[in-house]
Amino acid sequence: MAPGRTAITRTSRRCAAVALLLAAALLVAGCGSDAASGNDVTGTTAEAGDRLLGTPRPATKAPISIGFITDGAGSAAVDHSNELLMSKATVKWLNEYRGGLAGHKIELTICDAGGDVAKSGECATQMIQKDVTVVVGGQLANDGAVWQPLHDAGVPLLLYGATDAGALTDTASTFSLVSSIAIQVEVPSAVAKADHVTKVRTIVVDVPAAVTFYKTIAKNLFAERGITDFGFVAVPPGTADFVPVISQLGQEPGVISIIGNSAFVIGVLRALGALGIDTPVTSLSEGITDAVRKAIPATQLEGLVMSATTPVGDDDDKGIQLFKAVAEKFASGHVDLSQTDGLATFNTITALALVLEDFSGEVTSESIVRALKSAPQMPLLAGGGLEFRCNGKAVALTPAACSRGTLMITLGPDSRPTAYKVVGNTPIPD
Repeated sequence: MAPGRTAITRTSRRCAAVALLLAAALLVAGCGSDAASGNDVTGTTAEAGDRLLGTPRPATKAPISIGFITDGAGSAAVDHSNELLMSKATVKWLNEYRGGLAGHKIELTICDAGGDVAKSGECATQMIQKDVTVVVGGQLANDGAVWQPLHDAGVPLLLYGATDAGALTDTASTFSLVSSIAIQVEVPSAVAKADHVTKVRTIVVDVPAAVTFYKTIAKNLFAERGITDFGFVAVPPGTADFVPVISQLGQEPGVISIIGNSAFVIGVLRALGALGIDTPVTSLSEGITDAVRKAIPATQLEGLVMSATTPVGDDDDKGIQLFKAVAEKFASGHVDLSQTDGLATFNTITALALVLEDFSGEVTSESIVRALKSAPQMPLLAGGGLEFRCNGKAVALTPAACSRGTLMITLGPDSRPTAYKVVGNTPIPD
């Protein structure tokens, strides 16, 4: 080992990965983006949509079975029926226009876990019993119950955003297209750099899954990005008055990064306003809702920067235009374009197809793993410029993560998002 280098063991990776769960869990909650311009697919004309779909290139080789596990519409907390619609629609488009998967017609096996832990495990077992070649996951609340059985059976699992520590640290056959570290670190670091400051203070909800990250690895990760003065304040859930908390930071706290839900964001912003602190603020996009807009003046929200994992609602993005065209032509029901889950499903399934597009050998579970690990860095089809490479080197602490970047959006004078910008999308080494 080279001098000054610290070994990162699998155990330490798992411990560190636990600390990423809050931001990832907020991602999995499937909250919509206020950048969305509509709730259906009627904005894409049939003629324009057909042009976007490309030239028909039907799959001609023997069918190959792919599993898709979703929380579907069965969860009382979150409705992921968009995933059911878009998994089928995406596969139809690939089979008719992109030669399926490496020329093979895709046969989709779907299991709806309904947000239930036990059923999530049963879905994994079902996929193994049905001998699927690979499993693609929606935005699963219980990916921990899914990845281990598939891992043990040698069946690869491709997720848009993994949340379980074991899944995130699996080096064998689990892959997560987006990174929780990027969500928490890249955007506040980018805002600090733009404002020529080296100080960041994170205000985070005081739950172990969130706070552990900031107690252990966050300082070093921020330091790597030029933030020499980093600190955090953990605030208990349900805190009504944030003024005593925020007053500890002084009048020049640097960039403030808020990690919490909309009620938490409101509490922090109200305290900043009451104390007259004017400083750059960042938040997870899931924390900025209409409730925040009603509670906080537009003049205070203007300039707030959010992190996001999909460019949902950006109608100028070619990938979003394609996504809408696929939904319009192939979805069997209404697709809510204000939610991230349908787009995440589209990106995950098409990422697998992109990796195997020029593959010529026998398509097996083993060859899919090799193809994913050996594929070069490439953009997600509708990722707003986000790129992925699944060779285990995107994020050392979470080798299952396939990307380093995230998207950031700035709120305008009307408290609505402006344009997406990619940050942290650096080359992933060989």
